[in-house]
Amino acid sequence: MEEEYIQNLKNYLVEFDKLPIAKKKITALLEADNCYKKGNIPTKSLPSLEFTETEILEHLTEFPNIMELESHLLDFREYIIEEYGIWHIYSQEWLQDLEKFLGNELTLMVMAGNAMLGKFLKNIICTDNLDWCYQDNEHPNPWTKVEQLDALEAVKKYLNNVSNIIIEWCPDGTDIDMQILHYLRQKKMERQFDCSWRKIRCYKLESILERGSS
Repeated sequence: MEEEYIQNLKNYLVEFDKLPIAKKKITALLEADNCYKKGNIPTKSLPSLEFTETEILEHLTEFPNIMELESHLLDFREYIIEEYGIWHIYSQEWLQDLEKFLGNELTLMVMAGNAMLGKFLKNIICTDNLDWCYQDNEHPNPWTKVEQLDALEAVKKYLNNVSNIIIEWCPDGTDIDMQILHYLRQKKMERQFDCSWRKIRCYKLESILERGSS
């Protein structure tokens, strides 16, 4: 899929050279792909890959393939899953915010997948049960060391040694994330930070007794 998908992007870059809103999206994806090839992540977050209805209507006559382009842009996530085993598109800007939150303290990451995020964090323990291997990605290649361990078992094993817990990706159809939260609450730990809009949840461990019940 790699050669065909990227080559199509390059072809679209030529076709839409005189449409800045399209060129910006295409260029961003090509730059992101180049970063992944080098084992890095994009500097900035990707722009929206969709065109507004107004943009489509305004440029459809001059660029009749604009909706076809949009569909191809939206296939980028499928491409990076298959090619790199990447399910989330992080940026270095976003990563810096996360690093500030975690501080220099030891962090446990569960359901780390191929640990792309873990590669760029300090003082991190990455774990995953690796059940996903060879499903969406035929050649899984973790970006850093991953300990094969069930998520809840990993929390039980490392809870007393870490200050942060990251649930990187909870698969659909499972309540393991809620099981972890229930376990933390049983242990009088409270969720301090939640960015679940990216399906990533960060827990900074602090006794509920010190802050009052939530």
